[in-house]
Formats: sequence, structure tokens, C-alpha cells
Amino acid sequence: MTAGTDAPYPGDFQGEGIHHELELLVEAGLTPLQVISVATGNAARLVGAEAEWGTLEVGKLANLIVVEGRPDQQVHDTRKILYVIDRGKIVNRDLLKFDQRTDPGFHLEGSPAN
Repeated sequence: MTAGTDAPYPGDFQGEGIHHELELLVEAGLTPLQVISVATGNAARLVGAEAEWGTLEVGKLANLIVVEGRPDQQVHDTRKILYVIDRGKIVNRDLLKFDQRTDPGFHLEGSPAN
């Protein structure tokens, strides 16, 4: 079994759906720790990428999230993200937020494109 929502639920930003998916898996009877394994190691094995990611091991990509809490006990703590680390570097999450003033592809309906 794997987890990994590749599209948002209506009203959710891309990437937010995985948290809901994990919570639903716990409601279905898996433990929070099992759910974390389903979304990490199992997902990597499914796509043949277990040598690159999916578990914390020397030589693998350092892609992870640091959260406040104990998601291994309370899976909803995955929503309490403190840091995102991509290939060993902390991501500035503020730069990822949508800003219609600086997004060259954004335009309001009825207004000319930038």
C-alpha cells in the first residue's frame, strides 16, 4: 500500500491533500507510524526509487519535513511543518507563496495578461 496524493482536494493547495490522505488511512485502521511508512518508504518502492529516497539513510536525497509534534503518534501533526528540506537545503517557504503582484502568469478575468 502507498500514499501520495498528486492532485489537491477542492479548496486545498497542491500538497495539502496528502495530510488528509494520511489522516483517512489512520481512520481506516492503520497506525500513524504505519501511515508514515506507507507515504515514504512504500511510495519510493512502488516507483523504483528506494535507492534515492523514502527512508533516512546515508547516500539518499535529504528531502524531508521537520514538524512540531509526534506524527508517529498523532498523524495530524504532519500539518505542523516547521521546515522543508530539499536535497539538504532548507526551503524558504515564503518564496513559494502565491503573490499575484509578482506572478507573471496571473491576471484577473477581464484584465489584460501581463
